[in-house]
Formats: sequence, structure tokens, C-alpha cells
Amino acid sequence: MIEFLLEEKMGKTPPASIGKKTEVAEDCLEILRNIPNRIERDLYIRKVAERLGTSETLLGTQLRGSLSKKSGVSSEKSGVRPESRVTTGRTGRMEACPSSGPKAEETLVSLLLQYKKYREKTRTRIDPEDISDPVLSEIIRVVLDPAAEEMEPNDIVEAQRNAPWAERLSGLFLMEAGFENVEKIWRDAIATLQRRRIDQEMAQVDRELGTVTSAGSEEKVVHLLRTQQRLARQKKGLYEKY
Repeated sequence: MIEFLLEEKMGKTPPASIGKKTEVAEDCLEILRNIPNRIERDLYIRKVAERLGTSETLLGTQLRGSLSKKSGVSSEKSGVRPESRVTTGRTGRMEACPSSGPKAEETLVSLLLQYKKYREKTRTRIDPEDISDPVLSEIIRVVLDPAAEEMEPNDIVEAQRNAPWAERLSGLFLMEAGFENVEKIWRDAIATLQRRRIDQEMAQVDRELGTVTSAGSEEKVVHLLRTQQRLARQKKGLYEKY
């Protein structure tokens, strides 16, 4: 019965346009949501992906995401880390970027995946090394690559379908509940990561000061104190700017 319904939706000839493929894929996923056996679902997902020429990983993640929302399971079971959930307003859309580093990282990567115009601006403000999560660091390196600047989210996901973190990337794509104020969320995330980087540099200076002071190198102490002051001004400037 399932096979018949899928064949009916896909037709004898695979759809040519992206719009039609998307429509057919969504219709097929609606059918697959009713299959309780996960193995059986995965086998049908593979078949649909091959017929439509799309990513099996993306279809699978899309289906699991919709099943999670439908059943109301926790974010941990749905494959999206709890820290990626942020406070939403009446619209159900993301209104503010989380203030902690890990949450800001995931929010920023998801935003960059979905909104192309922020990719170039981000490259001039942070480096992939500023991302503490090693997987997110690899993902943002791909998203910020100049070659990916004009790529659509689906194209990036498809291009990285064989990467070891492909499912995590798809999960970030599915975070698209929407952003209430994209500019503010982007600015807050950038500021959070920049402040964290400055804090790390200041901590390093403090450690060096402790070592140098005991060694009695006055020139080095002066240099470190000036560095400390510069970093403090930079951090203050970030609070005033954002």
C-alpha cells in the first residue's frame, strides 16, 4: 500500500523543476510519517531520495524533525541539542540570540546557513577558530568559504552530505523556525563570540603577567599591561557598539 501511494505521488517520470521536486518530496514525507517502523521508513526514504535526485540525509532529517514536532518529544530525542532552543515570542519566531557562547555559536551557524547576506560580513569579524565546538567550527568554515557565499542552504547541505557531520548540518538547517529580528540576532551572536575571544586573550595576558612579574622583566611587564588596557578598551567598545 505504501509503495503504491509513493509511486502515485512521484509518477513514472521524476519531476524536473526544483519547486515540483520539493512539492513531491513533502507529499512523500507526509505518507512516510505514518510508518511506525523506523527501518521501513529509512528504506522508503532511500527510494524517494534516489527517484527525486535529492539527499537521503536531508529527507531523513526533515522527516525526523517533523515527527518530533508532531509527537512533542524533547529536543534531546529529536537530535537538536537543548541549548539551541531559545526564547520565542507570540509569533513563535526566534527573537534574541542566547547570550552564552555555545548557544550563540549554534544560532549564528544556523543563521548564516539560512541568510546568505551575512556570510561575507561575518568573515571579517570572526574566524572558525573562534567557535569552540569543533563540529560547528568545521561547518562554519564551509559556510563562510567564499565559494559558498551565494549557495542556497539546500545546496550546502547536499554538497556536504558525505561529511561526518552531515546530519548535524541538516539539523541546523531545520532550526529554521525563523528569526524575528535577523540583524539583532546576528549582531548579538557576533558580539558574544568577540567578547569571549577578548576574555580568553585577557586571561592569557594575566597568566603571562604572573610569570613575568616574578622574573622581573620590566619591559615585558609594560608590554603586557598595555596589551591588557587595549583589550579592555576593545571589550568596552563592543558593549557600547552592540
